[in-house]
Amino acid sequence: MLYVNPVNPLLNRTTGLTDAGNEAQRKAALQEFEHLFLYSLLREMHQSVSVTGEKKGQEMQLFEEMLDDALAGEMARNGQVGVARQIERQLTAPPVGG
Repeated sequence: MLYVNPVNPLLNRTTGLTDAGNEAQRKAALQEFEHLFLYSLLREMHQSVSVTGEKKGQEMQLFEEMLDDALAGEMARNGQVGVARQIERQLTAPPVGG
């Protein structure tokens, strides 16, 4: 259910980018990665919870997927977990050693 906007101009540009464009593209990609990571985490958490003898219906599964996607998207936009921030630090850090 995870939705990634395929027409997002920040994720689709490959040529003719300025430094500011590269920065915006990198931030958008890192935010999408954090969104995917958090979505996967929330899905696994929901699957680990057992329902008392009842099987979840398709409606409930769809609702939970949509809820997980919305929560993961908000958490990624706010940077609450900091996965994208940490990856960006590692990408921009100077090389260690000589």
